[in-house]
Amino acid sequence: MEPRQEVAGGELAAGPYEPPQSLGQDGIGAIVILLMAAVSLHGWVSDLSVAHFLLRALWWIVQLAAVARLLQQFGTEWLKWTLRHQRALCVLLTLTLASCFWSLAPAITIQKAASLVGTTVLGVFIAYTCPPPRLMRVLHWTFALLIVSSIGVVLLLPAPVAGALEQLGWRGIMGSKNGFGAAAVFATIFFVVITLRRRIHPVWGATLCTLCLFAAVEARSRTSLVALGVSLAVLAYLASASVNRRPTRATLRRLSLGLILVVAVVPLLLAPLTTILGNDDPLKRTHLWAGALTILRERPLTGYGYAVVWGRSDATLLPHIAVTAHRSAGSAHNDILNVATELGIPAAIVACVYLFGALSNAARLFEREPSTFSFFAVGFLVGTAVIAFAEAYLFRIHSFFWILFVALTVTAKHELDGRVSVARIGTDT
Repeated sequence: MEPRQEVAGGELAAGPYEPPQSLGQDGIGAIVILLMAAVSLHGWVSDLSVAHFLLRALWWIVQLAAVARLLQQFGTEWLKWTLRHQRALCVLLTLTLASCFWSLAPAITIQKAASLVGTTVLGVFIAYTCPPPRLMRVLHWTFALLIVSSIGVVLLLPAPVAGALEQLGWRGIMGSKNGFGAAAVFATIFFVVITLRRRIHPVWGATLCTLCLFAAVEARSRTSLVALGVSLAVLAYLASASVNRRPTRATLRRLSLGLILVVAVVPLLLAPLTTILGNDDPLKRTHLWAGALTILRERPLTGYGYAVVWGRSDATLLPHIAVTAHRSAGSAHNDILNVATELGIPAAIVACVYLFGALSNAARLFEREPSTFSFFAVGFLVGTAVIAFAEAYLFRIHSFFWILFVALTVTAKHELDGRVSVARIGTDT
């Protein structure tokens, strides 16, 4: 492999645009992992029980292979680094495992918590084996394949039968229109960033930006579109500040703190309005937040256990809280409330600290090295924080968004600390 000239922030020196380069074995593996997490079989496969069993087995194989690869390249250094530098994340993972002791269904909790740990390791694997230049190429192909294949599926194949609610917007190859909308928004942000930073041919970049924006609009997810608007506004501010050499970290930290407070506190303030708004609730969330508030009153310190509160429909373990059996109650539709109802308010506070730390690290990295990676990382994390207000995609097993979140935050922390201690990434074999 020929040596490549690198500049600050891990950027590759390039001419008008950065030409395609080899992804390598680990890069291809990262794309496969992300696409596995994005694809949903619901509605497309008749026998879901067999498909889910095979898919779970495949996930365990992939997770074990990722651990083996990490041990092969880095020994136990990756684990030691994670324990030292991702303490809030480690606390949350420990609490998910420990919640089996007070869970309403201990066997389910321990199984799901182990899967969450495995899913998180996949994000760490991507971060360790894909430094920023390679990670950006991984995301280029992941988003392009995800959006193009989704548009193709929607246009060429009949929509799966998934109830009237799912017919209101495109879901592509993903599990829901809201999830597809969020993915399309992040893809739009990504291609806008690399196109403006001249890391892709302008025509190809403009085409992908248009396709991603079209997909985001057709998904008809209002939360995702709001996240797109906020993220693009923040990125416009960063671009202006970078050109004029103005400091940005303090402003981004204040914005991050404000976003976290809105995500964590506002739903609790809106929850009592459910009896007033009823079916006229514009957010379509207050009835879920009211149920979450009831759970917090019952078990404020521990919650009811990881993965046993939401998404069980008629098999709910909390029949006295009717909303947990509602068809829309796949989650609390708020990341912080989701954590609080499952693991308790202290764990939710740790989650807020973790999210704020991730946003702060991205802000620090951008101010130090305004690279393409740091530019996108800020946009992605701001968008994630906005979406966290009305959806729950983080701390979820086999989640495209959770794997990507961990990969980006770990990579940002590596870049801040310097990759010397983790740079045993030789040429791919």
